[in-house]
Amino acid sequence: MRLERIMRAVYDEPWLILPRSHGNIRKLLELKLKLDPTEFVMRDREGEGISGSKVELPSMVIDEGVAFIPFGGVLIKGASALEKGSGALAHEDVMADIEEALDDPEVEAMFFDTDSPGGMAMGTPELAEMIADAAQRKPSLCWVEGLCASAAYFSLSGCSLLYGAKSCEVGGVECYMAWIDSRGWFENNGLRVEIIKPEESTYAGAGYPGTKLSAEQRDYLREQCEYLLKMYVAHLGEVRPDIEEESMRGQTFIGEEGVDAGFLDAVATKAEALNELRTLADLPDLGYSKHAQV
Repeated sequence: MRLERIMRAVYDEPWLILPRSHGNIRKLLELKLKLDPTEFVMRDREGEGISGSKVELPSMVIDEGVAFIPFGGVLIKGASALEKGSGALAHEDVMADIEEALDDPEVEAMFFDTDSPGGMAMGTPELAEMIADAAQRKPSLCWVEGLCASAAYFSLSGCSLLYGAKSCEVGGVECYMAWIDSRGWFENNGLRVEIIKPEESTYAGAGYPGTKLSAEQRDYLREQCEYLLKMYVAHLGEVRPDIEEESMRGQTFIGEEGVDAGFLDAVATKAEALNELRTLADLPDLGYSKHAQV
């Protein structure tokens, strides 16, 4: 049932991700659908390539009191090894790293090395809550090398500090569901889909391939997205209260624009960001770290 879950997530569930990245995921899925179904079996640990070979994944590194936690790729709850090998980031891996960092007495601070366009809505509010709570126990910093948008920003907005490179892109307070009207394809192939259901089951079969959404079904799906978006906005109201309402309409901001809009605390180099985190955690300034190389 692994393939079925992947297809349901891509086509039928709300996402907190930049639209261009969701499009890339759909293209990747279309390529994977040509594989043998056995390739989609859940595996527990290492990433895998399409050929089944192991893919080395970035792992948490603890260096001089700081836990460097990789936060790159599309966020997927319960990502398989194949998905991880294709660039996905599992919520569970991030959560496990945080738990380990919090329990390790040698860790005084956490540094999230970030480049993510967002991902699935499912699991993101819980991850965001965990990261915000963890920041209350040990100082944390989200460093944005490239992207930190949608579900990624939702997740990391509760960090003690948010810094980014001059050309980084942040924001994307959005939630949407991409529904594909495939009636034309079915009709061209001589097929017609009909949903048989009890009259009172207004929302049953909503979005089934080859059918048209009723007004009630469309409103129902939109309300799901609105509910998730309200959770996102409410979280930002707690952890990033300086972000104005007009900046939370799905747009993203680059570099200093992100600072002006309240999404970033500062634009800086990675080394400068690390030094700020070490200062916040009362750790000595080492002046150099292999994990701060740009």
